[in-house]
Amino acid sequence: MAASENGREGVVTMLLGLGAQVNKGDNNAMTPLIAACRGGHLGCVRALIKAGAKRNLYMSTDRSTALIRATRGRHVECAQVLVNAGVDVNAFTRDGTTALMAAIDAGHMALVRLLIPEAKLNQFDSHGATALMRAVARGNAEGVSTLLQAGAKVDLSKAMLLALKHGHVAVADVLGAWPKQRAGGTSRR
Repeated sequence: MAASENGREGVVTMLLGLGAQVNKGDNNAMTPLIAACRGGHLGCVRALIKAGAKRNLYMSTDRSTALIRATRGRHVECAQVLVNAGVDVNAFTRDGTTALMAAIDAGHMALVRLLIPEAKLNQFDSHGATALMRAVARGNAEGVSTLLQAGAKVDLSKAMLLALKHGHVAVADVLGAWPKQRAGGTSRR
């Protein structure tokens, strides 16, 4: 675990070669893969996946997966490796946060664009918010635009009220222009 957490790819490879249990978690069920993703240690992530690490295990504390940890840490390359390895993009934490929501929360548009093709765009968290509404609440106008263009559903009046309540004028502008854009056929879904 410590080798993965600290990005020691050579040590990870050696331990795996000696028969280390690739999926053995700590007391919180943090596996070496989750630890490597949290730290953004791409070489370790690749080595662990090559050794057969289960990609969709989650921590007992908050149900974070390797992808959610990579996304929260803004580690695009680690997230890309996981997506390419077939990770469940729609897995969620105890409070319903998906990797897409975590990417929106972080304001990291490269991650948002990476996750959109496989993500359930209209999935709700435990508070009833979608990734789009989280983007609205955080003032992420680019996130709002990207999600709308990808086909996310929106209650325009509710979203507009939330944007204005928080003083997010740029988001309100995106939302106000959306009916015209949608009529022009710019939505991909």
